[in-house]
Amino acid sequence: MTKHRWKVRTWPAFTFIEVLVSLLVTAALLTALVGLEQALKSRPAILQEEDLQAACQQIEAQHYRLLAEGVHELKLEKQGQKGKRRLRLQGDQLVIDGRHNGRMVLLKGLSSLDFVSQESYQEVKVTNQKGDVLRAILLLSKESGDNQ
Repeated sequence: MTKHRWKVRTWPAFTFIEVLVSLLVTAALLTALVGLEQALKSRPAILQEEDLQAACQQIEAQHYRLLAEGVHELKLEKQGQKGKRRLRLQGDQLVIDGRHNGRMVLLKGLSSLDFVSQESYQEVKVTNQKGDVLRAILLLSKESGDNQ
């Protein structure tokens, strides 16, 4: 039988420089991943037509009635409650607000808002921050006796 002699290395498996380089590479990758995550979180979502239609459906589902129509705002009243509310653009937000009722933000990221009154509905036309013109239909019953 022959004896096998193992060679014994005179230096450690990883040198100090190799450990430092691997730590630097790992730190750089983690920093890049954290920066990418923050960039994705801070990027605002672009408003789409489906978002606008969903907001209009939310208004319809809450049983608002149309009191008065304007190019840039609608005056509304919620059935069974007193107090007029306005559907309008405030800053970059589509809001419903009232004198003593607070404000409900429906959408964010708008740059313009227009209403086009048709006989039985209102066409809502908005421009998002990207410059896309989006349209949706808003079906509100008109206040009895006020058919403007």
